[in-house]
Amino acid sequence: MLVFGTVGHFVEITRQFEVRRARARDLHAVSRLNAALQDYERSIRPQRCKGKDLPPEYVKSMFRAQRRGDGCIFVACIPLGRVVGFLGCLLEEDVLESTPRALRITDLFVDARYRSVGIAKALIEEAQRFGSERSARGIQVNTLAGNKLARLAYRALGFTEYAVTYERSISHPSHQ
Repeated sequence: MLVFGTVGHFVEITRQFEVRRARARDLHAVSRLNAALQDYERSIRPQRCKGKDLPPEYVKSMFRAQRRGDGCIFVACIPLGRVVGFLGCLLEEDVLESTPRALRITDLFVDARYRSVGIAKALIEEAQRFGSERSARGIQVNTLAGNKLARLAYRALGFTEYAVTYERSISHPSHQ
């Protein structure tokens, strides 16, 4: 069951959803959701560019990877086909690992009105099947350190931390 609405007014809606591979006609919906992801991440890390400023090439490159077979985009649709979530993933080789092939989730976003009903979990399960069919050793995903909800969700879905990225600003003489 999904509950959403304006403050003080909630509407109960029971929704079913399906997860499938993205089709060419899903380009606009995936681009819209990817811009929303960018804007959400920007609320955590203001240095992120605005979703409307993302180059269209970014999402198009995910579709190209899917056509090549070294990546995939999965979408979650509610009845009548409206796309409410997506996951983009790529197969990558890491020569430093004994089993080098891994599947990396590059982007994962579910419309806020459709969260907490299992869509992210279903998208990840489809990605896992995709990776398993291609002999990936596991799935990797990065998230912003300040994205506490995503970090909790990934842990609840069986992910563990294996690497940490640190950042330090560089001051430039021209900016002083």
